[in-house]
Amino acid sequence: RHTRLQGDWSSDVCSSDLEPYFKKDFCSDSTGYPITDEKKYNTYLLTQEEIRKFDCGLRGNSDYPEQQARETSKPLFIEVIEHVALGGKTLLLEVKSEKKEYELSQPSPKAFAKLVYNEAKLIPSDVTVYYMSFDPQILEELHQLDSSIRTVYLTYSPLKSVKKFLKEIQIQPTVLGMFYPTISKREVSYLAKQGI
Repeated sequence: RHTRLQGDWSSDVCSSDLEPYFKKDFCSDSTGYPITDEKKYNTYLLTQEEIRKFDCGLRGNSDYPEQQARETSKPLFIEVIEHVALGGKTLLLEVKSEKKEYELSQPSPKAFAKLVYNEAKLIPSDVTVYYMSFDPQILEELHQLDSSIRTVYLTYSPLKSVKKFLKEIQIQPTVLGMFYPTISKREVSYLAKQGI
């Protein structure tokens, strides 16, 4: 089973989210009605044939008003690799993962990391890939598979210090992705000294 992605593939830096559901802001169900409950349709439990019946493009996406509205389903990762000129670009691959969703809307961290890692082998070798996640366990499992991969530990709590964030993860991430207004020069200096 290949991983389904949605993302922005038009710039020098490509971003992609591995999401286990259909976004209500722009996706419609298999009968054409807008999604109202994102948790109702769990892509982890659906077949590829069932997923293809959902549309995530015709209604447009208010976050990307320049995108043309057109009928499209969530592509398989292999489809993205085959149809997008990724050569020489940087790919920011965000793995959506929540501890409370293990085995419900996603595999366990170990199985999920292995799935993502194996799919990523399809990426051309001249593409720089960063694996990003708010879930430290996913990044730790990816690191166990290949300690040379680039990891980005994403954080969204502006009141925590850099040191506290780094204590939450058992590996040294390549990048600590913090909300930029909360980062001080002192913290940037500290991270640089840590090789992050």
